[in-house]
Amino acid sequence: MKDTIVKGEYQTELGTKNGIADQSNINFIKQTVLFNAMRDKINLVRAVAGYPKDDKSMVRFSTEFVVMDLDRYNKLVGPIKKEIKSK
Repeated sequence: MKDTIVKGEYQTELGTKNGIADQSNINFIKQTVLFNAMRDKINLVRAVAGYPKDDKSMVRFSTEFVVMDLDRYNKLVGPIKKEIKSK
């Protein structure tokens, strides 16, 4: 599987109570941004279907990936990519 970079951004106005935004609204928007950014990355989930029996088939779904800060990723992978390009 090749590298997958996920980026998402969203901006909205939130009402406040005495100048403080409601944390539950902030958390909901964070979840929405993450979900929308990941929506088209279904290749990160593998599906293996078993042999069908009585018009049903057991399907196992699994995923395994690493989420890290993009700056850290670039520090780790940058030198490797430069080396590969020079060959």
